[in-house]
Amino acid sequence: MAARVREQFGWAQKARGTGRDVSIEVESIPVADLADRTEKIVGPPGIAKRFREALAECNGKRMDAIFKVFREIVAENTFNIPDMQQRVEQGIRTALVILTEGVVVAPLDGIPKVLISKNPDGSRYVDVYFAGPIRAAGGSATVLPLILGDYAQKLLGLERYKPTEDEVERYVEEVNIYQTEVVSRQL
Repeated sequence: MAARVREQFGWAQKARGTGRDVSIEVESIPVADLADRTEKIVGPPGIAKRFREALAECNGKRMDAIFKVFREIVAENTFNIPDMQQRVEQGIRTALVILTEGVVVAPLDGIPKVLISKNPDGSRYVDVYFAGPIRAAGGSATVLPLILGDYAQKLLGLERYKPTEDEVERYVEEVNIYQTEVVSRQL
């Protein structure tokens, strides 16, 4: 089977190389397994080998292995990513690709950015941004970046997000408007 895949991939490269298509690159790169797919989609380099090892260490429990490699990326900096913010974003994207098996765009387009932001008191927190494509990942995968963001805060000694009084009041007002104007119309 592997020889046939390589042969077909060669045909695709040759066809794309003619320049008659929008892109000269073949987007679908053959991979051996989920670990290899993760490394090819989002990285970091070396994650395929490490994820396979972590999966074995965790007796095949994928979620345990996800948290293990996430911790190694973020807190232990096993993959030599110098910037803390980049490590958190890399860890979240890597974990999300593994969970979704790399078959949805959520890890790439559903999370436009991950920042280390500052509260009004100067403390820092993990700030995860979401976009529409995250919905394709499903409920469990949608909440994973939030859980991992909280875990990263604990691993790195960061604080939680601290809303201002104005933000809290606005939220209360919006919930009241939603409940009185939107929900009542749906009955």
